[in-house]
Amino acid sequence: MDKYKDLKYTSRSRDLNDLSYWFPKIKDCGIKVPKTIIIPFPEDMVNGETFYMENIPEDEKRIERFVRETVLPEIEKAGFRSRLFLKNGACSNKFDAGKSCFCLPDVYEITRAIANIQYFSLCNETGGEFELVIRERVGDRDCLIPKIYNGLPLRPEFRVFYDFDSHEPIFAVDYWDCDYVYPHLYDATDRIVFAAMKEYLKESFETCKDDVIEMVDSAMKNVARLQGPWSIDLMMSGYPEEVQYKMISEFQPKYCTEPEPPELYLIDMALAEQSAYWELRPGIEE
Repeated sequence: MDKYKDLKYTSRSRDLNDLSYWFPKIKDCGIKVPKTIIIPFPEDMVNGETFYMENIPEDEKRIERFVRETVLPEIEKAGFRSRLFLKNGACSNKFDAGKSCFCLPDVYEITRAIANIQYFSLCNETGGEFELVIRERVGDRDCLIPKIYNGLPLRPEFRVFYDFDSHEPIFAVDYWDCDYVYPHLYDATDRIVFAAMKEYLKESFETCKDDVIEMVDSAMKNVARLQGPWSIDLMMSGYPEEVQYKMISEFQPKYCTEPEPPELYLIDMALAEQSAYWELRPGIEE
């Protein structure tokens, strides 16, 4: 029986998906998180439709001033290294990662990334457009990992659905499930890369799934300020060592010459009913 059918969690505000809402509640749960700062966008930028980019020269100058006067000083104060990952409160526009998510602490790169993320977010109504999230990039070996989406390293990711009312995990899925992801890859290179990596991603999920669920279960029992079912996304900095050995045998020296133990990071959360794969929850067909 699907006990979540009539809970109507989707009636709650989308703002609960914003990183500023859930991140302070879980950042000390025991699972690693990327170093993170959150900077509110000025209200006049959001409400003044700056991010719709209808007056491009003026809009770009407004974003650039915000970056110079607010963002760069906050980056320096936080002591970030040179490699940054950007998103808004609920959206990163990872589908164009090279021009949206990843940048250096450079005024022009950050200005371009903010414009791309916010425009995509507003056009697709993802929410999160009232805040800028800046994180240190996970993993120092990006150059060794195949990429899709214009520069996104294709690392193993796990989506664990967790019920904060009962404090129990519900189920877990491979974030890069081939049947779900592959039909939505429209770039020919992305399809080639994903086809070459799909078995490694699947094996990584099967190898680590139980340990990841156990880790989430243990960590989230200490979180008391969230309610109902949520999706929790965890990403590995690399592939499991046993999978790396297989990759080395096929791709050497393109991948690496010696496996390194991967680390697991909690990178995102959202209300379960607004998350992909929630339709696969146990009991949905009964």
